[in-house]
Order: sequence, then C-alpha cells, then structure tokens
Amino acid sequence: MAKSNLNNQPQKGRALFTSNYEGKLIIRWIDVKDLALFQCEFLTNAKRVTKSRITCPQSHCPVDLLMGLDGMNYVLYVDDYSVRKASNDDMLLFNKKISN
Repeated sequence: MAKSNLNNQPQKGRALFTSNYEGKLIIRWIDVKDLALFQCEFLTNAKRVTKSRITCPQSHCPVDLLMGLDGMNYVLYVDDYSVRKASNDDMLLFNKKISN
C-alpha cells in the first residue's frame, strides 16, 4: 500500500489512479514513481488481498482482489495492472478462493 502525505496523496508504493481515454474511465494500480508517464488523478490507496489470485472466467487472465481504503473492492488484472470495480459475482469467486 502506498505511503501518503497529510493530503492523502501517495508518496511511495502503488495506489489506484484514474484517467479518461476517449470518454471511458480507466483505473490503474500504478507505482507513484511512474506517475510522470501517465496523466491521471489519485483515486485511493489499496492493498492486494493475500491468496486471492484466480483466473478471470471471461478473459482467462490472472486477477487479484484489491481492497481500497475507500471501502470498495477492485479486480486487478495482473498482466497490465488495469483495475475495475468488483461485482458481486467477482466477490463470490474471490471469497471461495480465499476461504480454501
């Protein structure tokens, strides 16, 4: 999880950032040292949930569960660090994996 200053802006580590591409909201889990490469805004700090890795049924890519400090759960696509908000179906799959 990224370390933050008093304004809650990350100073170190990874955090969730948003940007727009052709009117579509993009969320990424970016290392703050790489922020200069992206035009994005801070969304929230998030941490990866231990033992949550599953294979996405739709894309067949490895995904992890991220828990945001904003109270939301997110799906992290491990191959490109893209992120989307987790659905109820996602949470069922993650909870099944974590409980085993």
